[in-house]
Amino acid sequence: MIKTIRKQFGMRKTSASYLKSKYGEGCEYITIDDVEVRIKISGEGEPILLLHGFCSMLETWNGWQEELSKHYKVISFDMPPFGITGPLNTNKYTRFDDYFSFFEKLVDALELKQFYIAGNSIGGFTAWNYALKYPKRIKKMILIDSVGYKFVPPVSFLSMLYPIGNITKHITPKPILLAIIAQVYGNKKRISEDTKQLYYDFLRRKGTREALSKMINDIDISGKRISSVKTPTLILWGKKDTWVLPKNAHKFHQDIQGSQLIIYPDLGHVPQEENAATTVKDALKFLLAQD
Repeated sequence: MIKTIRKQFGMRKTSASYLKSKYGEGCEYITIDDVEVRIKISGEGEPILLLHGFCSMLETWNGWQEELSKHYKVISFDMPPFGITGPLNTNKYTRFDDYFSFFEKLVDALELKQFYIAGNSIGGFTAWNYALKYPKRIKKMILIDSVGYKFVPPVSFLSMLYPIGNITKHITPKPILLAIIAQVYGNKKRISEDTKQLYYDFLRRKGTREALSKMINDIDISGKRISSVKTPTLILWGKKDTWVLPKNAHKFHQDIQGSQLIIYPDLGHVPQEENAATTVKDALKFLLAQD
């Protein structure tokens, strides 16, 4: 009875070993700063890095990875404090500068000199910041519902990050987690039971919530530096995104000179996951186009 209650209300944290046994097949691991990073590499050719968003993991790119690997060497990974990688040291990766520095070290470890990059949500934020700092290393960039300007996450998400009282500090009710998961899609009917379980498992990863609650307050969402981005950029956005509103897509398009913008009327915050077939087709058209 007690075990059932603990499971239902999210009191049981998910361990790295459990996640590895369930979701680690077909992946590789490299160590950066004593952190074991889960990576998935497929295809041959010029490299393209895929960066997931808040509370996500490399599985969000499954549909894209399969198609892109027909043309490129595709690299997706779990960025700390998320996925199987997770926050192995809760004193690290609590500021965006730490997160970004870790990404720089990962790129160097992969020995990437020049590459394409695509990022969703906070992954997009990381991508355009990298393009600003290393403009000659990024050939083309795809921003998908990217963080960059002021945004306010849904109340359900904030309630998970900033629990009220001592009890909710240790309990994340399953209904709240499922509500958060459903809100990232434009059409809730598209999210499968397997996908719900995937997110539910990873959202309960030990230490992830605590690290994220610190990191999210350290992100520069003034948008002041975005106009300095000179990398050829494609902006993809779900019109039904309730996390980072579509008005931000138009701001990116206005601020990044020469950028292209596609808005999907029926998709939400994770277009690459919700409709991989359509979005990756648009991505490939942009990537393969001759300059």
